[in-house]
Amino acid sequence: MKTRLSLVAIAVVLACGFAGPASADDATITQNGEDNDATIDQNNVPSSSASVYQSGDRNGANVTQTSSRYNSAAVWTYGSDNKAVIYQNNAVWAYAYMYQSGYFNDATINQKPDGAGNYSNDAVAQVFQTGNYNTASIDQIGTDCAGCWSSEGRAADG
Repeated sequence: MKTRLSLVAIAVVLACGFAGPASADDATITQNGEDNDATIDQNNVPSSSASVYQSGDRNGANVTQTSSRYNSAAVWTYGSDNKAVIYQNNAVWAYAYMYQSGYFNDATINQKPDGAGNYSNDAVAQVFQTGNYNTASIDQIGTDCAGCWSSEGRAADG
């Protein structure tokens, strides 16, 4: 029952927690057992959505979305050696979510400038890990605030 609730929670978070237009490009990878591995790479695709689901064994994952607006990315993994990376750069209004349940775990969400004057404005990131070795790193750095929105819903002064 926990698995079903987790999937429903993720679906609700992705549907409600991301306030952009409908996705133009959706990429989905679903894997269940053995030596899992996954990669989604989308570049310069506005309103793109990427989701990876892996269930057991060696796991892995990688999502990269660059230079777009209204991106959403989600990875949820349940058991075995886990690991996941979401990297969204210069992705304005980007949303990244990760959930891993057990065993070796690891996680990285990076949404930050690449050093070439690119930013990830108004980015949101979440990591939720439960059992075993765990490690998480959310590294959201930088904004140029040209077009950022304040909590009152108006453009922030840059």
